[in-house]
Amino acid sequence: MKMNNLLKASVFVFLLTCCTPSNESKADTYKKNGDTEKAIAHYKLAIEEGSVKSMNKLALLYVNNHKLDEAKKYYQMSFEKGNESAAQILASLCASNKDYQGTIKYGKKLADNGNLAVIYNLGNAYLSLGEYDLAIKYLKKDATSIFTKNLLGEAYYKKGDLKNAEKVWKSAVDKNHIASKGSLQKLLRLYLKQGRTDEYQEYKNNYSSNS
Repeated sequence: MKMNNLLKASVFVFLLTCCTPSNESKADTYKKNGDTEKAIAHYKLAIEEGSVKSMNKLALLYVNNHKLDEAKKYYQMSFEKGNESAAQILASLCASNKDYQGTIKYGKKLADNGNLAVIYNLGNAYLSLGEYDLAIKYLKKDATSIFTKNLLGEAYYKKGDLKNAEKVWKSAVDKNHIASKGSLQKLLRLYLKQGRTDEYQEYKNNYSSNS
């Protein structure tokens, strides 16, 4: 008899546990219904229970509510748990705030592992810090992007490698002159500086009026 009662109690507890929504699912529901305060409270409870996914969800909720310092706090927690997407977001947040050291801290390992999404911001961070060789090293990993080409040409230019700067900017302009206005303007300035009026007029006539 006692055994039956114990078994029934165990089954009841099991069913109660299974049927009770987790703090994370409660938070999701509150968020969906627009109750941000309760969503935050339950995400925090879920995080205390060890949910890494809730760290990212809470961080995103803070981003959407323009509380970036709080967002970074929880993305940092997720990053420390080995979450790659959190590192990518942190690198982007740092880049938007011109925190170049932070961009490098979070983005370098990702770039070394082949993540091209962080290349532009990482390259720009090194370029802004005057680390031209490192800027070139990482920007070359995504050298097909016309936006990356603009920065790569700039890194070569500031390093004094005008030949490669010209080569990269030309390739960007020739690939898509409309989206490469920055590269075109830099290329034209380079030709003027070098007194190469024929090339200047060629690119100005072919692309400037159509950009």
